[in-house]
Amino acid sequence: MPNKLTRIETLLLTFWTIMGTGILAIPFAIGHFTTRDGWLSPLFLPLPGLAMVVVAVIYTRFNQDNLVRSLHQSLGRFIGGAIGLWYTLCLFLITATVWRELVEFMGTTVYPDTPIPILSSVLIFPISYGVFKGIKSIGSFSAFLAPLALLVTTAVVLFSTTNLHINSLFPTLADGWKPVLRGSIVPSITYALEPLVVLQLVQDLNSRKTLGRDLVLALLFVVTALVLIEVIVIGILGSSVGELTYPILEVIRAISVGDFIERLDTFYVMGVLSTIYIKLAVFHYAFCKALEELFRLSSYRVAVWSGALAAWAGSIFLFSDANSVAEFITFATPAYFILTLLCTPLLPSMRQMFRKKPRSEASSG
Repeated sequence: MPNKLTRIETLLLTFWTIMGTGILAIPFAIGHFTTRDGWLSPLFLPLPGLAMVVVAVIYTRFNQDNLVRSLHQSLGRFIGGAIGLWYTLCLFLITATVWRELVEFMGTTVYPDTPIPILSSVLIFPISYGVFKGIKSIGSFSAFLAPLALLVTTAVVLFSTTNLHINSLFPTLADGWKPVLRGSIVPSITYALEPLVVLQLVQDLNSRKTLGRDLVLALLFVVTALVLIEVIVIGILGSSVGELTYPILEVIRAISVGDFIERLDTFYVMGVLSTIYIKLAVFHYAFCKALEELFRLSSYRVAVWSGALAAWAGSIFLFSDANSVAEFITFATPAYFILTLLCTPLLPSMRQMFRKKPRSEASSG
């Protein structure tokens, strides 16, 4: 089907849903609790990741529509609508948060003297245009970006090994498991559960049956990437990791091969902006699709521009500065995402499960 996401596009969108902003926030969040053993924290990501995969498989087994519509159909207009509104507000909050993360990164690296409201407003048109064109265009862009990202990542890893001090990783677990476990909370819960946004895009998938396997592959790629990132960051920056907002940026800025290869941070900034754009577009698309079902709009495109304006305003007024964004992600989102992203899809699934059970028993009798 030409307008639906292929398996590769689904896998890549899932990967960038985690790593779009995770490449910025996860090293910082881990470094807030542990430095030397930070590379161990991503190894706990598969635990909640497995719960995420199980929820996705159960949902696609018993539901054929997107999440908000399934809530309406299974729980009724009042209860299902109330839970759907809660879920829609969660999508809005995630969109506004990612929007602000992108703006803060741009303000720090490229436009330090530009006011946040002006810098944030520049994103309204590209985000709205991409979402208006449809999720397929976003998936195609992620497929185009994947080989470029792999090439740049390979080059950065090879060039950064000249500054790598493996002794910075030892002694292992000198402070025990507690800092490692605390450092694993944000990547293992907040970011590992974000791919469940795909349940709002079920009707845009070419194959729902393979969603579980695609999510497992994406998680494996994410864990591998995060462990590699943490090893490089800790091996080069040492104990200063916890004091830096963007540790990877500092690592790349330090790369210099003679007088020929240097200032690779320009390519890094361009790549990060592209990956965050993908994540932001995915969540904004899901938000607009939720508004379509919630208010019975003729098309999600009706809400694209107004939804972008709302997300733009939310990114400005919900967070006072970059520290408030970091505190929200570190301390508020884990419990919030467990309740909303992980538990909400189980409600229509359980309802459908109990509906089908009496029929199967009656037919067997």
